[in-house]
Amino acid sequence: MFKSNNPGIVFFYRIFYLFFLGFHNHCISEGWTTWRMVSKSLLLPLILGYLLLSIGKKGAGQITGKIAIAALLFSWWGDLLLMGDGTQLFLWGMICFMLTHLCNIRILIKAHSFRWNVNTLTGTVISLLAVGIFYYLMKDRLGSFLLPVVIYMALIAVSWALSFNLLNHEQLKKTAASFIVPGIGLFIFSDAILAYNKFFQLSSVLLDMLVMITYGLAQWLIAEGYILLIYPKEENK
Repeated sequence: MFKSNNPGIVFFYRIFYLFFLGFHNHCISEGWTTWRMVSKSLLLPLILGYLLLSIGKKGAGQITGKIAIAALLFSWWGDLLLMGDGTQLFLWGMICFMLTHLCNIRILIKAHSFRWNVNTLTGTVISLLAVGIFYYLMKDRLGSFLLPVVIYMALIAVSWALSFNLLNHEQLKKTAASFIVPGIGLFIFSDAILAYNKFFQLSSVLLDMLVMITYGLAQWLIAEGYILLIYPKEENK
C-alpha cells in the first residue's frame, strides 16, 4: 500500500496526527488561544506530509497525486484565512475550500465515470437533502453570503454524490465506503456546524470542538482515500 521505505514510520505518522488533533481540541477546551491557532495551522501540513510520505515521489507525480496535493494546500490556505477576522477573509477562505471541493470532484470523476444506479441515486438524494435542509435553516441568516454559500453547497454536494458513485467500482468500492464517502460526509457536517456558529453568532466550546473533530477526521479520511486511489491495494500486495 505505502510507498515509504519504512511503513512503520507511516503508521506512526497516522497515530501522531490523530494525537495532534486531540491536542488541538484540548487547546480549544482549555481556552489556550495561541496554542489553538498554532495547532490548527499545522493540521493540514501534517496531513499533506502523511500523503506525500505514503505516495512517494512517483505518486506525487501522477495527475491524481498532484490534484490531491493541491486540494490539501487549498484547505490549508482556507484554514489560515478563516483564523482571521472580517468578512473578506471569510469569503476568501470559503473560496479556497471551493477549490478543494473542485479538486475532489476532479479526482472522483477521474477515478470512475459517472453511472446512474442505486448507489449514485442514493448519494445524490442524501447530498441534496443535506444541503437542502442546511439552506432552509440558514437562508434568512446568510445575507450577502447567500450566493457564495449556495455555490459552496452545490460543490460539496456534487463531490459527495460522486463519492457514492465510486461504490460502483469493483476495485475501489471498499476505499469509497471506508474513507471517501464518510470523509466528505463529515466535511459537510463540520461545515454545517461552523456556518451555524457563525451566522447565528454562537460561541460554544463544545460546538467549536465538534467542528474541529469532524473536520480533522474528514480531512484524514479523504487523504487515506486519495492514497488508495493512487495505489489501489490490489496493486500493492
